[in-house]
Amino acid sequence: MALRAPLTWAQSPAQAPIAPTIQQIIQDPARMEIPHSHVTVKDMYQGRGDRLIIHIQDAHANYSGQMSLANALDYFMSKYNANLVLAEGSSRDVTLDEVKKIAKPRVWKTDAKRLLMDGIITGEEYLNLTTEHPMRIMGIEYQSLYDQSLEVYQELVNHRKNILLYLHTVKASIDRIKNKKYSDLLLAYEGFKKLAEREADFKAQMDALFRISSEAELELEGNYPEVARLKALQEREGAIDFKNANLDQRKIFEVLIRRGKRDEVKAFTEASERSKNLHVAQYSVLNSLLALAEAEGLNIREYQNLLAYRDYLKDFASLRLDVLLEEIQLLEDDAYDVLITDEDTKTLRAIDRYVGLLEKAYQIRLSSNEFRILNANRELFKTHAWIAFLNKELEELGYFEDLIPYRPYLDDAEGSLQEFYQLVDQRDQAFLENTTRIMQERDQKIAFLIAGG
Repeated sequence: MALRAPLTWAQSPAQAPIAPTIQQIIQDPARMEIPHSHVTVKDMYQGRGDRLIIHIQDAHANYSGQMSLANALDYFMSKYNANLVLAEGSSRDVTLDEVKKIAKPRVWKTDAKRLLMDGIITGEEYLNLTTEHPMRIMGIEYQSLYDQSLEVYQELVNHRKNILLYLHTVKASIDRIKNKKYSDLLLAYEGFKKLAEREADFKAQMDALFRISSEAELELEGNYPEVARLKALQEREGAIDFKNANLDQRKIFEVLIRRGKRDEVKAFTEASERSKNLHVAQYSVLNSLLALAEAEGLNIREYQNLLAYRDYLKDFASLRLDVLLEEIQLLEDDAYDVLITDEDTKTLRAIDRYVGLLEKAYQIRLSSNEFRILNANRELFKTHAWIAFLNKELEELGYFEDLIPYRPYLDDAEGSLQEFYQLVDQRDQAFLENTTRIMQERDQKIAFLIAGG
């Protein structure tokens, strides 16, 4: 059965050290002072409402991760008088105030740590048991959805090992064909992309994409507006005098150290190193440093190179990341569509993308939007059909040892995969509905959301 590649993929239908007010934080989340030894700001999204939700990614059953979560919550709660914690995995009030009455505080200091190390309690529960914060921990699940998702996840786990090994073999065979069918330009792009993703170097990844989009003569302005903004920002970054910006920062550090702020300088240095490839995090760190410098009486206007870098990071943080990511994928697809003229090679590219999404799906790393794309293209990519196409290409190239045997793993697990990600979507919606409801009922403008990535 011949597989026809679709022409395009179906798309898814201050003045510190005074703490800023909640309203100021909502208007500019980077004004929130960050406990540098505990957390890194990855992304910020500005909505239309007047509430702030701080999503702390949950490192399930990891002691150091849970302790860092507890420390971060402790810092935020002390600094901003915000005490509402919203947690996945439950649909009710799971605050441990009554449990805390069973033992004295000094006992909990020891026992709660042991419970945390054993994975019996979470970071927010540890904080609840060991401090006097008037915190409230509220579950944001619909319990039936949560229970159902656990059952389906277990079904999926039973299939995963065989599927991931099978897909690894498939991808190796696809790479063999690509090495013969793709142009040197596209092969170089894919090599740069893999390296940049492995090293979390977003700029290098985008530079590689800009090279192939330029070769394809694609106009960014108007067609990919957020990508165009990003390219302009990267060009602006190239004009920044980083040598003098670093010198500005060093001068500020020296003044702060002389004024007894050695610990703060150390924290800023560590946070900057930890977030060196995260522009939003760098903006937050640098913004906090300049706020501290200003509070210590320094005239920050004397540090123009550092201010230029701060302003660049601020504009980068204002990018609409959800739109940007969609445009990046669309730009890549359009560039491939122009640069690949042979229909069989277009089909190969489509199968490569589809298999990549399948791999992410079974690694449980697929986003909701990626699942919708996978689902929209499912009928075009029946397993036996795309395997037959790949084997035809392998035979023509003489790669008989790389022929892919049909295995029923993907077809057998398809129902579980569909149900699992549909439940993920439904749980996401439940999170939104319950978060809104709880914050309204408790008249809270700020809440902490503890959930997986």
